[in-house]
Amino acid sequence: MKQVTLEALVKDTRDIPALPIIVTKILSLIDSADSSVRQVSDLVMTDQSLVAKILKMANSAYYGRSKEITTVQNAINLLGFKALKEIVLSAGMAGLYNRSLDGYGLEKGLLWKHSLSTAIAAGIIARKVRYPEPEEAYIGGLLHDVGKLIVDQHMKGVVKEILNKAQSDQIAFIVAEKEVLGYDHTEVGGLVAEKWNLPANLIEVIRGHHIPEQSTLNPRLTAIVHLANCLVLTLGIGLGYEGLQVEIHESAAEILELEERDLEEFLAMLVELISNENIFKL
Repeated sequence: MKQVTLEALVKDTRDIPALPIIVTKILSLIDSADSSVRQVSDLVMTDQSLVAKILKMANSAYYGRSKEITTVQNAINLLGFKALKEIVLSAGMAGLYNRSLDGYGLEKGLLWKHSLSTAIAAGIIARKVRYPEPEEAYIGGLLHDVGKLIVDQHMKGVVKEILNKAQSDQIAFIVAEKEVLGYDHTEVGGLVAEKWNLPANLIEVIRGHHIPEQSTLNPRLTAIVHLANCLVLTLGIGLGYEGLQVEIHESAAEILELEERDLEEFLAMLVELISNENIFKL
């Protein structure tokens, strides 16, 4: 079987998924210095599913409100633009992630469950280590495996070869993936991030979440997402083939100045937060 090169993937932009138009419009408006809550609210109200998700979040026990929030504008005032960005992007990614990835051994919905869990874990870690932009860590966790959506399409016929190589050479799946295909999902994910015009920090996270020690732009952010990904895999969420040999790099704990007891605390908090299956509903 003829393999598709990374260069060919770059040229064939049809393979690169696009975020829903409403999501890109809202994110763009949020990032605009001139936007108002009213403008964002009016745009959100053009999508019923987003309205429902935002009102649900605003009224959740997490925000501790005794009075019911019934309007999108009030919900945005309560949540703030940063939290709104997380909700909108999560809603957009849920649709993209809701598919099976046979090349990675992931049944339908597991990529979504893994990515959302990683986002939640990254937010927990970011707040605990006092990272100044925890929502950035959340988004990095949500997007870290986006490259799998594309690479999966080109793994038919070589999955067994990758698995056999990983097992016989005792190397991680991602290493075998690159040796067989010539590229891996982190490189391709970086290309998707560039196409979406994401910030350089997030592009680096997507490309480097397996190798945090090589991060140069924002080592702390990359280490947070690396650690979050590993903790989620430790819980068996979205393990698939790749999780067979994923382990926490010592460099991540060193960068974040964490000890073993900190990791155990993060794991306990994560288990509690994701115990409610409702958070994964699309």
